Amino acid sequence: MKNIIKNMIDRYKKIPIAVRAGIWLTLCSLIQKGISVITVPVFTRILSTEDYGLVSVFVSWTNIIILFTGLSLHTGVFNTAMIKYNKQHNRVVSSFLGLTTTLSVVTFAFYLLFRQYINAFLGMSTFLVCLMFVKILLSSAYNLWMSQERYEYNYKPFVIITLSIAVLVPLIGYFCVINSNDKAIARITSMTIIECVFYLGIFLYIFSKDKTFYSKELWTYGIKFNVPLIPHYLSGSILNQADRIMISSMVGNSEAGIYSVGYSAAMLMQIVVSSIMSSFIPWQYSKIKTEKINGIKECTNVMCIIMALVCILFSLLAPELLLILATNEYRQAIYMFPPLTVSVYFLFVYNFFVNIELYYEKKVLVTIASCITAVLNIILNYITIKYWGYIAAAYTTLICYVFYAIIHYIFMKNILKNKNVKNMYDGRLILILSIGVIVLSIFVNWLYTYMVLRYLFVLLILLICILNRNVIINNIKLIKNK
Repeated sequence: MKNIIKNMIDRYKKIPIAVRAGIWLTLCSLIQKGISVITVPVFTRILSTEDYGLVSVFVSWTNIIILFTGLSLHTGVFNTAMIKYNKQHNRVVSSFLGLTTTLSVVTFAFYLLFRQYINAFLGMSTFLVCLMFVKILLSSAYNLWMSQERYEYNYKPFVIITLSIAVLVPLIGYFCVINSNDKAIARITSMTIIECVFYLGIFLYIFSKDKTFYSKELWTYGIKFNVPLIPHYLSGSILNQADRIMISSMVGNSEAGIYSVGYSAAMLMQIVVSSIMSSFIPWQYSKIKTEKINGIKECTNVMCIIMALVCILFSLLAPELLLILATNEYRQAIYMFPPLTVSVYFLFVYNFFVNIELYYEKKVLVTIASCITAVLNIILNYITIKYWGYIAAAYTTLICYVFYAIIHYIFMKNILKNKNVKNMYDGRLILILSIGVIVLSIFVNWLYTYMVLRYLFVLLILLICILNRNVIINNIKLIKNK
């Protein structure tokens, strides 16, 4: 037994550091998501729908405002800055943190001048908004540090700190909530304090390694590179967050809480999407680079069929999933499930088209598509929520992701035409599957009152997957083996 363990350790040590880092970072991400999924049923049972809605709105506004104060410097520009300033990694991180700190303080000062109006607009108290700004200020340190650790393959501290936060936030949050009269405030405060304790330590650590708070060269470089990308990042955040914010403002926190649970449950499938794409993208890019694109169409056809079946399966099992995740207070979320799960299908499909745009470095097209879709989402939300209630927001999300996929497909077709490259996807099959998934999702709503019939459809989908298991396995092997 000792020899077996020793051999396993020796083999592990021989794995390249980049591969090891990738394995641990992927595992860490899966554990994080797993913990967040496991804790949903806990907090839906101790928080009212109104409290859960307020927590969701707090998180949504935090994610939007940090785009302006943090400029997403830990994403787009970060890797290019680390390459350009190869021997000044710590200086890059500290100066970027200086820039985000300055923007956070200036934004907070602006808030203090107009806090009454801003509080009314955000739907939160001064205490919560101040708490939000503390989190915004310090979380930029965590984001920049995290990007540096990933870039330099220092995965151990990253994994330890990330998982510590992932475990402590719900654990301590649970005890704070059950022992508090104002449960929403307890949840938000405990979550923010625990995260900020870690973030503050990282904030101080970054400046202990390099004390460059201001660098005209690096600040200018970061602003010039990332400010043009802010519309793209903001649009993506609006697509993910605007529904809950607008429901809270136009209907109420309780309805926002119900919608948030339905949205979170449906978006569990994003774990599947991320997992598939993390393996598919490198494989696809290597195929394009070597001009061996023949196998891409067949592979994507199988993947689209599998994803369509998974979406329908999730929709069919919505009552059982929501029974696990929440109480009867959230039962209305069941009717949001079909359109939201189909939204994930289109989110999956549009990735195929975006991959081509990014491969040929057409970032402007990605930004244009994101901005148009975000504006469409806000307009449709305002109209549909006002006239048909908060459940309509799930259908506007679906409409927007359908539009998103279509516009990216058009962009991709033009790129391939200009590059004189053959289309790698079966547009006809994708169109048929897309229409089929939408029609079936509408049909699923009717099936919720017929349990036996619904279970027969579940068994049928599982049977299809079992009978075609060899096709599925062969495609997975094809991608894994590049």
